[in-house]
Amino acid sequence: MKTACDLWHPDFANQVEGQTFEEDRIRKNTDTLASLLNASKPMKIISSPTGRGIHTSKCISDALVKMGWEMRPIEINNDLIECKNFSLDMYEPMVFGGEVRLNGNVCVVDKNLSNPRNLDEPDYFFHDELHRVRTEIKLPSWYANRLSQFETSTSCKSRMDQAIKLVKSDESCDQFILTTHAGLAAWPVRFCSNDRVKDLKRGSWMAIKSNFEKIHPFAALDFEC
Repeated sequence: MKTACDLWHPDFANQVEGQTFEEDRIRKNTDTLASLLNASKPMKIISSPTGRGIHTSKCISDALVKMGWEMRPIEINNDLIECKNFSLDMYEPMVFGGEVRLNGNVCVVDKNLSNPRNLDEPDYFFHDELHRVRTEIKLPSWYANRLSQFETSTSCKSRMDQAIKLVKSDESCDQFILTTHAGLAAWPVRFCSNDRVKDLKRGSWMAIKSNFEKIHPFAALDFEC
């Protein structure tokens, strides 16, 4: 927790006054988020165990503390970790076509075969097209085996469900922030927006207000992204 400081990306590598562009964006977004919440009630942040997830949580917590919020200690929840065994370099050629390399092996993927429905990247993941298509087209065993290890979209949804249930059962607060990754955030964000929003971009957020006793955890009375 003390050493998590890795909101670094090649596109945002420049630092201004010791603060990365990512940190600055998160703090500004926290200002907007805070306007929707009740500052008179304590807040708990539940975070992905990844360094960048914890770093994001720390940025949010620091910003809210400066606004006078009472913050509970940040909690780590392994269910909020990103899609397991995932590799963007292995995944993107299946969506867009192109070349993939691993340990000296090379495979050229035909998008017409790997993505016959021409889905965009969020839909390709959400509908688990990868695991459906990889069994139907001929891929080298080294590549097919690697893809088979990717966690399914359904499994990611199940983990997000578990995290929501934890919030539902936690009586220490009635305001929570969950810091997670795109693969998990896609489920509540699509459900609550009636598919108007497909996923969350880096550093962005959604807010849900709901009565957990009467409606499904992902059904929202209010949505903003």
